Amino acid sequence: MEIVAPRRAAIWTHALTAAGIFGMTAALALVTPMNAEAQNNNAPSKLFYVGTYSPAEAAGIYVFRLDDTTGSIQLVGSVAGIENPSFLAFSTDRTKLYSVSETSNGGIASFKIDPETKLPVLVNKESSKGSYPCHLSVDKTGKMLVVANYGDGVIASYPLNSDGQIGPAASVIKQAGTGPNKARQEGPHAHFATFDTAGTRVFTCDLGADKIFMYQATPLAGTLAPTKPAFGSVVPGSGPRHLVFDATGRYAYVLNEMTATVTIFRYDHQSGFSSRQNVSALPADYNGENSGAEIVMHPSGRYLFTSNRGHDTVAVFAISKVDGKLMLKGHIPVGKTPRGFAIDPTGRWLVIAGQDDGSVRVFKFDAETGKATDTTFTATISKPVCVLF
Repeated sequence: MEIVAPRRAAIWTHALTAAGIFGMTAALALVTPMNAEAQNNNAPSKLFYVGTYSPAEAAGIYVFRLDDTTGSIQLVGSVAGIENPSFLAFSTDRTKLYSVSETSNGGIASFKIDPETKLPVLVNKESSKGSYPCHLSVDKTGKMLVVANYGDGVIASYPLNSDGQIGPAASVIKQAGTGPNKARQEGPHAHFATFDTAGTRVFTCDLGADKIFMYQATPLAGTLAPTKPAFGSVVPGSGPRHLVFDATGRYAYVLNEMTATVTIFRYDHQSGFSSRQNVSALPADYNGENSGAEIVMHPSGRYLFTSNRGHDTVAVFAISKVDGKLMLKGHIPVGKTPRGFAIDPTGRWLVIAGQDDGSVRVFKFDAETGKATDTTFTATISKPVCVLF
């Protein structure tokens, strides 16, 4: 493995101011040097997994170890065999991993995590029942999976066996709707699917329809059925991409890709979504091209983060304890086209994937001040998209 020097990048700008493969050759993976403590296997550490855009014959899913003391990272290994495993999801117990295959004849795949190597081992594959699947989720019992197909707006659900194997699709639903942007909203484009904390509702963001659809989930059967009300709506032309709920389930935060805004909804199980706020993830004086990519809530529930592709930053918002509304606090300058990112369970480490410069960068986050520090530790792989602890 080739070694590159740590970066010398700046840290923070305020919002108001401006690989080993099974039986194959490893893809390029450049990782910064680790100190002696980080190289010690007994040092406190945690794993994270990275999904990428890659051909099936190349490394597609990477596993890294993050040193919990220094923030340094080390490549554990990588696996091939899935074309464009761009988005990943774990089972609740982290023993099984699921991946999309973001292609025109879309697929999904199931893996077991080898307890010794920590690498994914393929269990089986299934059709995603649509084109260009870009997101998937597993319910808390590990009995059901849902996938969103961007190309044609199809949502599909599947039962999962106890060994993680994906069964035949139990529900296939083609969403409907259009938006004012005829170039991108000529039809439905499902971009996200997730379960509520109870595991009885599924929410999907549809960029083409400007809607968040809701479904009743039956995990034992793996089926979905529309609810009443059937959806919530964002400002026309916004293009909802991803969402996250707060710990109480009362507030939903929807990242809109096309406008790089966050819409805050009050959510009620009976009445559905009611809009409370719409806030930009960009500085007031920024006029360049940009699109929103990922939204993540800090484990403390005090901060929300979104990634800006174009402005090339991660926006940091403070969350009001009173009404769940947001205040933009600042921006973290990151790599080229930040796509997916994740915060470790302690809330101390922020790992950001730069799709167009191949970077996987580590920042240290201070929950007291709300600011991030660039650790200068980075890895370089091909087109990283998703980060999952």
